[in-house]
Amino acid sequence: MIGPTRRLANVTEAEFADAVIARWGKSAAPTRTSSRVALRLWLDWCRAQGWSAPVVADFRSSRPQEGHNSRLLDNAMIAYANKLRASGLTYEQIAANLVITSGPRKGRRPSGGAVTQALTRSTLSISHAAAAASGIECVVLSYERVLDTPAGQPDKHGHYPLHPDTAQCLCRVRELGVSVAVTLTCSASTSCELAGVPQQLRDAGALVLDANRLRQPKPHHEYFMAVHDTCEMAPKQILHVGPEPRSDVLAALAAGMKAALTTPDRRRPPGLPDGIPVLNHARELPHLLKLARDETYR
Repeated sequence: MIGPTRRLANVTEAEFADAVIARWGKSAAPTRTSSRVALRLWLDWCRAQGWSAPVVADFRSSRPQEGHNSRLLDNAMIAYANKLRASGLTYEQIAANLVITSGPRKGRRPSGGAVTQALTRSTLSISHAAAAASGIECVVLSYERVLDTPAGQPDKHGHYPLHPDTAQCLCRVRELGVSVAVTLTCSASTSCELAGVPQQLRDAGALVLDANRLRQPKPHHEYFMAVHDTCEMAPKQILHVGPEPRSDVLAALAAGMKAALTTPDRRRPPGLPDGIPVLNHARELPHLLKLARDETYR
């Protein structure tokens, strides 16, 4: 306690960090951040008055470890979570199957958001995210094997229903100021229309493109030219997301777009260019875009 027997100048940086954790450790991230900033401004004001006060360089170390999602899950838990994700479970369902084994939150379950960030960071470096998604104004996604779910029952044409995480994912992408377009293949358009998929996508704010009207199918160059014409974006402003290395990634790169690959097990196929993000599901897109934005403005 600061008082007659304890001068402010004698309080160490570690003591300030402990005080922040004790007071705001369980608060939301914005509250912790604003509180740390306010404390630093107060110390600056004390020095401006001519009083001796400690100089605290950075309070990032005072952030509680339970909020650092990359440390909540160890390598074994991440590997197990990837297997659960490949089986079609949502991030919330995966979180319900995990128990934190160390740290202040030992014995508790991680949140769905913590699982999302931990799995994404396990394969995406910040530099790759910045290279792949910086300057992106529009994300174009293939429906099949990107937004559908193999955990559901296919229709008579072999197409799967919309993944339950899709609507939330697309809304979060749009909240980041990035527009969204979804392409449906010729064979999927009729069955998806009957299942109400296009309307669900539109309700989430996505522009639905019928691949049958895009001049040529993938991987033709005309397909990607039609996409950027329809989206009214320059190719370099578009991130194309799909499950095929050749027709979704390499062809998009050749058209001047940026690209990301989706695979159920998040394995990098041979020949995939360095720096191309490999996602387990499109739900990881908002985090990828946020990583790129944070790196750009750092």
